[in-house]
Amino acid sequence: MLLNKKYKLSLLLLLLFSYLVEAQVQVQNLLVEQQSHPIGIATSQPRFSWQITSDKRNVEQTAYEIIVASSKTNIEKSLGDVWSSGKINTDHSILVPFKGSQLYPNRYYYCKVKVYTNKGDIAWSKPMFFTLGFINKSDWKAQWIGYEKAFPWDSISQWSRLSARYFRKEFSSSKK
Repeated sequence: MLLNKKYKLSLLLLLLFSYLVEAQVQVQNLLVEQQSHPIGIATSQPRFSWQITSDKRNVEQTAYEIIVASSKTNIEKSLGDVWSSGKINTDHSILVPFKGSQLYPNRYYYCKVKVYTNKGDIAWSKPMFFTLGFINKSDWKAQWIGYEKAFPWDSISQWSRLSARYFRKEFSSSKK
């Protein structure tokens, strides 16, 4: 009889523990400008979106915190050295604008989101990265490489196109 009670109690505790472990909230599909790991986005004020999932019923986001870091190490330590939104009490999770210091093109930035729910759960998203593209004309330092004149065989009119330009160099190889 005593063994049966211990068995039932152990089984009940195991079921309760497994329910608590499985019923956690997850933050998924973190996006920047509606893309996963975007490279060369065309804005200096990116927007973040995410989704929460849970095995519990009626779980809603009550707050979030977004952090943006300059390195993988900093994002893994949850150190938002580029921007930390702080805890924002809202259920918004779609196209939340970046409000940190200036971001620069051609640099990797790492971000993640912490979500707070009405059930008391707190969860972090997986980190992701993004980069900005060249947005302003002044960001471009290169010059176009090419022959900008018409070849003698090109027909120049309002509707014409110039012949394709190719860089060619003849060489010979000693190996097959």
